[in-house]
Amino acid sequence: MEDAVRFLPEFNDMTCKVLDRWTNELPEIPHVLFCDTAFFSGLPDVAGTYAVPEELREKGVRRYGSYGLVHQWAWEKARSLFGGNVGKMVSVYLGDHTNVAALRDGKSLDTTIGFTPVEGIPSRTGCGDIDATIVFELHSSGMSFREINELLSRKSGFKALLGRRCSYSDLAAGPATVGNAAARDILIYDVLKYIGAFTAVLGGLDTLAFATRHPDESMSLIGEICGRLDFLPVKLHPHSSAAGGDAWNLSDNGARINVSLFKSDIWKIMAHLAESLIEEKQP
Repeated sequence: MEDAVRFLPEFNDMTCKVLDRWTNELPEIPHVLFCDTAFFSGLPDVAGTYAVPEELREKGVRRYGSYGLVHQWAWEKARSLFGGNVGKMVSVYLGDHTNVAALRDGKSLDTTIGFTPVEGIPSRTGCGDIDATIVFELHSSGMSFREINELLSRKSGFKALLGRRCSYSDLAAGPATVGNAAARDILIYDVLKYIGAFTAVLGGLDTLAFATRHPDESMSLIGEICGRLDFLPVKLHPHSSAAGGDAWNLSDNGARINVSLFKSDIWKIMAHLAESLIEEKQP
């Protein structure tokens, strides 16, 4: 963890401090550390490699992904829901940091998040994919690299588009203002773009899984996304809803592509994994 602080200091440094404190104050109880990028450590070179000089790649400049715990959990839930028939799956996490992953037989093939979570789909405060030379344009105009980092990771995204704080819930189920509608269209466009790209990477699609903390609020958004994927074909059941439970089969009867929705709670996911790991280590 200490070696990784330089990659994402605002999060990794905090994690190291928490680890140090709790392992010192509570040495007799088990401690479990989950790495949200571990699921993507096996990304194929074609997906994980940046076209930068070798000396940078040797220093760890590559695509690491994130939200791996959620995407792995979504695949396991989809297998349970569809009887194990989940080979080529696109997993979409909908939230303040929406991101997409391509999975084949439970292994990651690609994802939208790269070196850090700034890359990919615009988030609540992050810019998403941009031309790297914008950084140098900003620097030449007098901004420091610290200010640029703050601008692109904390002051951009949907907050910048709307000129105010904007959460995923604001876009998914908020008032249909002109600003909200424009930002929502960008979110849908980028999710569609990556679903299409990852379907090509997978060589087809048999499962499209959505995971979110807000299933009720997300149904309208999911309906719009799937409605523009009818060429695959993705077909939702006309009476699909997220009423009761935490897992829903949204597919129309007889549909070739399974569509699912899962209510994700990262704390419950980690608690379940921690319990399993600790039980395995008990004598």
